[in-house]
Amino acid sequence: MKFKKSLLFIFLSSTSVLFSHPTFGQSNNSVVFKCSPNQGTYNTVVYNSKTDKEIPLIHWKQEYFDSQNVRENCVDAANKFQNRYNNNNNKLDSLAIDNSNHQKIVVCLINQRGDSCDLKSSDKLFQIKPPDKKQDFSKTLSALIDPNLANVDESELRTVARIYPKIQSKKWFGFF
Repeated sequence: MKFKKSLLFIFLSSTSVLFSHPTFGQSNNSVVFKCSPNQGTYNTVVYNSKTDKEIPLIHWKQEYFDSQNVRENCVDAANKFQNRYNNNNNKLDSLAIDNSNHQKIVVCLINQRGDSCDLKSSDKLFQIKPPDKKQDFSKTLSALIDPNLANVDESELRTVARIYPKIQSKKWFGFF
């Protein structure tokens, strides 16, 4: 009888442990990418519930976009960041700014440097018309892409059809 009680105790203890711990496939829900309004502008931000801080990544300033629904675009971008983050061991790989057809500028998340925004594996974050003047190109991107996400190198923008600014995850290490 004592042996049966011991087995029952072990069985119940092990099942409670199995069901109480999260599985490896679950995401770290303390880090959330979301769309957050600030002073009349929607921003795609990364939020950490442990520190209760938001870090801006993309500023959705209406004057730079053809789309009339920047809030929807902001939410869509946050979902793409979240999916990439959750499905890629809680990190983001690369960002691409593609102006290869010279009629539109596409900013997207890619798997590795050298990939195109045209690949099925890429996630388009946004598209804008190229500015009239070349010098306005860097101003436009700097107004939209926060330095917390990536530093846009003005010298590369003038000469190359596709650039790969490094995602500034080091700024996020202390954050996550």
